[in-house]
Amino acid sequence: MVSSRPAIACILLSLSVAVCAHAQSPTKEQPGSISGRVTFKSKGLAGVVVVAVPNNYSGGSEGRPRYRATTDDEGNYRISDVPAGNYVAYPLAPALAVDIADAQPVLTIATGQALRDVNFAMMRGGVITGRITNADGQPLVEESVSVAAVDPPRYYPTYNFRGIHTDDRGVYRAFGLRPGKYRVSVGQQKGLPGFTQQTTRQTFYPSVTEIDKATVIEVTEGSEAVDINIVAAGLHSTFSVSGRIIDSAGTPVPGASLGIHQSDGNSSMSSTGGNATNSKGEFKIQNVLPGKYTLFFAPPENSDLRADPIEFEVIDSDLTGLEFKTKRGASLSGMVVVEGPYETSLAALFKGLRVFVALDNTKFDFETGPRSVEIGPDGSFRMVGIGSGNARLNFLYSDDSQAEKFEIQHLEQNGTLLPSGISIKEGEQVTGLRLVVKYLKLTGVMRGVVKIENGELSPDARVLVWVTPADPSRAARISPPSPQVDSRGQFLLERLAAGTYDVRAALVEPGGRRLGPTSPKQVVVVADNTVTDVTLTIKLKP
Repeated sequence: MVSSRPAIACILLSLSVAVCAHAQSPTKEQPGSISGRVTFKSKGLAGVVVVAVPNNYSGGSEGRPRYRATTDDEGNYRISDVPAGNYVAYPLAPALAVDIADAQPVLTIATGQALRDVNFAMMRGGVITGRITNADGQPLVEESVSVAAVDPPRYYPTYNFRGIHTDDRGVYRAFGLRPGKYRVSVGQQKGLPGFTQQTTRQTFYPSVTEIDKATVIEVTEGSEAVDINIVAAGLHSTFSVSGRIIDSAGTPVPGASLGIHQSDGNSSMSSTGGNATNSKGEFKIQNVLPGKYTLFFAPPENSDLRADPIEFEVIDSDLTGLEFKTKRGASLSGMVVVEGPYETSLAALFKGLRVFVALDNTKFDFETGPRSVEIGPDGSFRMVGIGSGNARLNFLYSDDSQAEKFEIQHLEQNGTLLPSGISIKEGEQVTGLRLVVKYLKLTGVMRGVVKIENGELSPDARVLVWVTPADPSRAARISPPSPQVDSRGQFLLERLAAGTYDVRAALVEPGGRRLGPTSPKQVVVVADNTVTDVTLTIKLKP
């Protein structure tokens, strides 16, 4: 997903793209279907289950919808009753691998559309197996083993990765691997207290701790690499971090929760809970790996206390004497006001909806204190424990909320517009806020296809389509996701607000570098309860 407007402007420079768009009202929401054939050495595979899962599903794995079918005696399958959307389809054949030339990672299905010839040519997967032991030769039991592709193909389905663990002998076996080069390792390089106990230091085959010294294993179709054994480097040295939390008068704060955050520039991790002060306001965090961390105060939602985060580094010993001093935070209270028509009661609109505050120029997201609060049935809200600075209000998005159905028009206080946000002083009680929003139906649909003319795509190229509101001021408030373009050049973007959009397309490398000039801006009008068809034609040569 690409959301940076400057990045879009840089990528899209001068591709010749012709766009034809028209809209039609949908008749009835008809499900689609996916059909094809699963083969092994050109012969149909019977009894193989093929599944399709939504590619943009954000819920937990247990609730992830799955649509499936089983191949017949000729290897044919048909998955019926598939709602419109973007999907990943794959066969459940763990010992086999899908030929990468036949991999179709993303499938776009429009309402009532039947996708045919979604075929899977299978091959016998490769195997890597070995034994994990400690320095004394004892097996590491139920230890997680990583078998990672050195240079995964552009479309590398996540379903090919499954948990690999050692058995009671310390033996692991990774199977169903695609041909390619792999690194095998055990243990981990970093981790947060609470998630990290006495963990094994990351060790690569052949028993080295530096990734550049790891031996690369070549896997071919049906091959088996044996005796890929690793002597683990031992357990991480972990330490403890302790201190106390007091209020402004020096009185201990018992039962206060803490969170811990770690970032190395490439990734970040945070955790809260499990670390609370005792009756004397003291805390102690065990199993802390060497590294740089930020400890932050995590009070309950209705607490008006806050504290500045503490940055620290653990090197080779326990760390003591950290001290949080709490203070009364600021509060914000007001109303969310809906302009324009809406089809249900305010209480139903606001059910489960939360408003959150973000402070400008803060180093950490958690510096604001309790950042969100549920909106009342009448639209009222009050947040406490907020830090000082320039604050902005927005909605907290979640799978079961209505947040995405509101477009913020403006923020005001006692009749005065606040276009740049709210200036909050330390401990200030801010009242009289009105967050004025517009209700959106989000029933518009854009269905499109990207055609390539005057040449063929290179293996490293991929097609990106950007859809942005034509009104720049609205673009800052509504940002539709970039639709995924499947292997047939089709894309589908649902839940669009009615309005005028700019649609553009380009060819880029997997890393985002452009492979051609820009497309001219095209204007497409989307209406409620309407499907708008768009055809983009990219000419590789003038």
